Amino acid sequence: LDNCSWTASTTVEVVAPPVADAGPDGALTCFDDGAEVMLGGNSSTGPDIRYRWSWSGGPFPGDSTVLHPVVSEPGTYTLVVENTAAGCSSTDQVVVIDQRTLPQVTLTLSEISCFGNADGSIAVTEVTGGLPPYLFSLNGAPFSAQAVFGGLGAGTYTIAVQGANGCTDSVTVVLPEPEALDVQIRPINEEDHIVVFGDSLVLALQSNVPPDSLDQIVWSPAGLLDCDTCAMVTAWPQEETWFTVFVREGGCTDEDSYFVVVERNRPFFAPTAFSPNGDGDNERFMIFAGPEVVRIRYLGIYSRWGELVFEAKDFLPNDPAYGWDGTHHGRPVNPDVFVWRLEVEFVDGKVLPYRGDVTLVR
Repeated sequence: LDNCSWTASTTVEVVAPPVADAGPDGALTCFDDGAEVMLGGNSSTGPDIRYRWSWSGGPFPGDSTVLHPVVSEPGTYTLVVENTAAGCSSTDQVVVIDQRTLPQVTLTLSEISCFGNADGSIAVTEVTGGLPPYLFSLNGAPFSAQAVFGGLGAGTYTIAVQGANGCTDSVTVVLPEPEALDVQIRPINEEDHIVVFGDSLVLALQSNVPPDSLDQIVWSPAGLLDCDTCAMVTAWPQEETWFTVFVREGGCTDEDSYFVVVERNRPFFAPTAFSPNGDGDNERFMIFAGPEVVRIRYLGIYSRWGELVFEAKDFLPNDPAYGWDGTHHGRPVNPDVFVWRLEVEFVDGKVLPYRGDVTLVR
């Protein structure tokens, strides 16, 4: 059997290691579809393929034996893919980051200028945390890039901020209503809502701001006042009148009105008798009147036969120099009844005639 040979052959199959694809890195966000991340990519599949997931944060938070597990925790995830028939394996990792940080806003409030106005504003001046770019919302309105909200009246407002990661936070603030500027007209004499024609009255403004701190005071009607920019004024109403005061302070305004009734009894007094006998008492016939009378335009006194015995023109009442002393042409007249005629001018410019009689006694 010399020089004999034997040959045998066999086939060896080389099995490639399985493919482990843990998938792309992921991020947890606050959007509805961002609360969880699906792991895994195009890993090997087959009856002899086994998957084993692990997590850097502890026990795997889910089913660690599936190709595409869903997780909701950040960290590093490791995938081991094993071919149990060949006894070989491959490994891959994926990182899931947490972007669910909430943005926080810093606000600046511009207060309302005056009571009842709607000129306040709220501005977002700083945002920290979250993920830019940011969007903002006022009181539940749709989110937008608008960061300043103006034209606001007094009230409670909620500013919400949303980051690019879908996370939102909100801050509630109050725009306060400023105190209303309040002014009222008060007469110094509480009875002065009714005055006698020709009399004056004093009106004063009362305000929750000291008068000397007011920027502007305007009374009307100015023609019936001694001062139309003062805190206290003297008024001479000649008929029923509304007096109004307007005030301004820091751009805020208010006004008040006060109604005055005028009693027009046009009083004056002419004596019914006088006795020019030298005893110093009731020596002259003269006209008496109050401030409602501007002047006596004419006074004429006549005898019973119509003879003019005394005359005076354009003089003030209550002045003895313009009274009749009971003489005519420098000589005393005899006791008798005399007729007088008057023209009286009042403060409202009206001139009225009057007639009467007076008895001279000695």
